[in-house]
This record gives sequence, structure tokens and C-alpha cells, in this order.
Amino acid sequence: MAQALLNAVTTLRLRRHGLHQHMRVFSHSAPAERLALFQLAKQLPPKARALEIGSHVGSSALFICAGLEKVGGHLVCVDTWMNQTMPDGERDTFAEFQRNSKRYAHLITMVRKFSYELTPQDIGGDLDLVFIDGDHSETGVRTDFNLIAPWVKSGGAIAFHDLIPNFPGVHIVVGEALSSGEWYLESVVSSLAIIRKRAA
Repeated sequence: MAQALLNAVTTLRLRRHGLHQHMRVFSHSAPAERLALFQLAKQLPPKARALEIGSHVGSSALFICAGLEKVGGHLVCVDTWMNQTMPDGERDTFAEFQRNSKRYAHLITMVRKFSYELTPQDIGGDLDLVFIDGDHSETGVRTDFNLIAPWVKSGGAIAFHDLIPNFPGVHIVVGEALSSGEWYLESVVSSLAIIRKRAA
């Protein structure tokens, strides 16, 4: 009953923001998580820069870009687009991502490589928001976090997907970030954990 009510409220909010059409694109993220990504992005400062690690077929990119569009922001999407860590098996999803995200193509830079191969040149500047949804192993999540954390601005946010028992590595890395004292937990929406970098 509570879940049904949450879904109904989320659907109404998506419609209010004109985002219901984006729900047609397949995603492993719950509607409330996608709405949370939109809300995070639309509250960023003008000309904000965001990074998405693990873009699959483009659903989360749509919601992040819908928010970034309101602040004149830009999104860097990094993925091999070969589906190596997805449950449906390896396949090339690059064309599907491009097709699904065409509405926001002017806001997106696509970097087709493994996230651990990212360089500052790929990113193009410090980041206001990062969404980590790539390799969910403990090593993979920690590698992604350790790489991008220095690039996140003071006051910037990182959202981790799949804070669930199936992926203990996500819990471990989020816990390590919080215990460092440099980050604090802002919110948890379903399995989406949002941490924010403390002001210097």
C-alpha cells in the first residue's frame, strides 16, 4: 500500500515536471530515484558540470539532463556501452543510448571507455554532481570513487545507485566516504544514496 502510494505520488511529480515521457526508456532505477536525480541536477549552480559513470541505454541521463537544462549545465557520460556488468549479458548498447538521449544531445559528451581510464581532460573541469552506477563490485565502486572524488567541488554531490544487500561494495564505499569526515549523507531515496562534500 505504501509503495503504491509512493509510486502514484512520484508519477504525479514526473508529470508536473513534464518528465513522464522519459519513463518509456528502460531502467533498473526506480521512478523515485530518477526523479531524485532530476531534482539534484536542477538545483545545481549555473553552468554546472556533471558526470555519469554507467549510462546503459540512457534513462538516468535523461533525468539528469532535464535538470541540467534548467541551469545551462553539461553531462559527461562514461561507459563502454558493451554491457559487461549488466544482468542481460554483453551487447553493444551505444546506438540505443544515442537514440534515447537524442533530445539532450547538445548537453552530453560521451566518453566510450572504462571509468578507471578517465582523465581530467575527459571531464573538462571540476564537477558539481557525479552519479556512480557502473561496476558494482567493491573494487569497482572504490576505484570510481577514489578517482572522481578529488574532481568534485566543495559542496558538490555524489549519488551512488544500488545501495542494496546484493551489492555490499556500494555500502562499504559509501561508509568509507562518510567515515573520512570529508563527506556527509544528504539523503537516501530507495536504493540511491546521495553524499555531499563538506565545504572547505
